[in-house]
Amino acid sequence: TVAATCPAPINLRDSAVTLTTAILNWNTVAGATDYQVEYKKDTATSWTIAITNTTTLSHTLTGLSHTTLYNWRVKSNCTAVGLVSNYSNVDSFTTVAATCPAPTNLRDSAVTLSTAILNWNASAGASDYQVEYKKDTATAWTVAITNTTTLSHTLTGLTQNTLYNWR
Repeated sequence: TVAATCPAPINLRDSAVTLTTAILNWNTVAGATDYQVEYKKDTATSWTIAITNTTTLSHTLTGLSHTTLYNWRVKSNCTAVGLVSNYSNVDSFTTVAATCPAPTNLRDSAVTLSTAILNWNASAGASDYQVEYKKDTATAWTVAITNTTTLSHTLTGLTQNTLYNWR
C-alpha cells in the first residue's frame, strides 16, 4: 500500500499590504481539513501563530509595524489520515512606509521691522506642525512653535533689514 501523506501548502502569496496589515493566501491541499499560519519579523528568531485550525485559504494579519519585512508560512492538518504536514516554503512581504508629507505653499505676509506672519497649507494626515526659522547666514534653526494645529504663526523679535529663512 502507499503511505499516507499530508503535503504542505503551496503558492503562498500576499496582497493588500498596508502600514499595519497584509492578506495572506495559499492553495488548497487535497485531504487537508485545516491550516495553521505563522509569521515573524524577518529579524526575529521565533515564529508567532497567527491562526490555527482555519478552514479558509486566506488570513489577514493585523497589528504589524510599518516599513518592516515579515516572513510567513503555513502547514496542513490532514486529520483523515492522522498527519500534519511540514511547513510550506517561507514567503515574505514588506509593510508600507508611513508617510507624512511636508506642508506646502509656504508664504509670509504682514512683514514689519520685527514681525512676520507665516502661513502654509495643511499636510494630509498631519495632526500638528512645528515651525523653525533662522537668519539666512545662520547654520542652526530656531524652533518658533511646536505642536501647533493652526496653519499660521507670527514671528516676533526679528531684527530689522535682515533676511530670514523658515520651514
